[in-house]
Amino acid sequence: MAENVKRKAKPAAGKRVRRVGPARKPGNAPDKAKAAAGRATQPAPKNDAQGQSPATGLPLFYGAATPLNVKEHGDLRLIPSDNAEFARSASAVVLTAAEFPQAATHYPIVFGGNGANPQAYAVTGHTNGKNAFVTEDGTWRANTYVPAYVRRYPFVLIEDREREVLSLGVDPSSDRLSRSDGKPLYEGGKASKTAEQALNFCLVFNREAERSRKLFAQIAKAGVLASQNVEVTLPDKRKSRITGFLIVDERKLNELDDETFLALRRSGALAMIYCQLWSMRGWKNLLAG
Repeated sequence: MAENVKRKAKPAAGKRVRRVGPARKPGNAPDKAKAAAGRATQPAPKNDAQGQSPATGLPLFYGAATPLNVKEHGDLRLIPSDNAEFARSASAVVLTAAEFPQAATHYPIVFGGNGANPQAYAVTGHTNGKNAFVTEDGTWRANTYVPAYVRRYPFVLIEDREREVLSLGVDPSSDRLSRSDGKPLYEGGKASKTAEQALNFCLVFNREAERSRKLFAQIAKAGVLASQNVEVTLPDKRKSRITGFLIVDERKLNELDDETFLALRRSGALAMIYCQLWSMRGWKNLLAG
């Protein structure tokens, strides 16, 4: 059984972290575990030309999410790769607040959902089922910021709600995993450096997702978001309509009272608002792919 590795940073929402899990006890089925952070709770923006794929209950890209343990995955390896074929059909990708400054120069940033807790997305395609930033050879478009949600794959944090622990998990169907090639996830029955790095990345992503939810909720509460649709003219002159998203309404922003405006500035939410407004210049980037 793999020895648990202690951690210094506190996990989000008070959850305990089992670094890279020990062997699962009989009866502790993975179907009770949920992928933590990054599963969109609101619908992503969509194009009316194509329907959405049926909801699986799993985060985008993941065919499954299985907690790692040395008994079942002791010989599992990660194949280093810049291939992003798994994201080819993603026309929108989840963003955290910390990514806004970099993402705003490449993608339109929008919010999904109509409730008090919107989720931010980088729009990556003008048509559902097509990612304009995944090239013909399967790599992400050069010199373009790659969202952390994409870089995290095939790893993910798994939440066991009954035991209140977070563990590192993987999508076992990913082409990036192998039993023979690549970097081992376990060495000598313990988590390898590769696995620890993956877990640390997921933990940071998880914390940023929690922080982002609070900032996005504050933006929504301020009442500055408005529903928006965009019509894009494709290279072949066809029209593609992107619907079902929210953006910051500059008029509403300018009408905010001083107290609300200062609260947004103090929390950092105002910087996110300005990044979102700036990102609206990025619609033309969808046509380059």
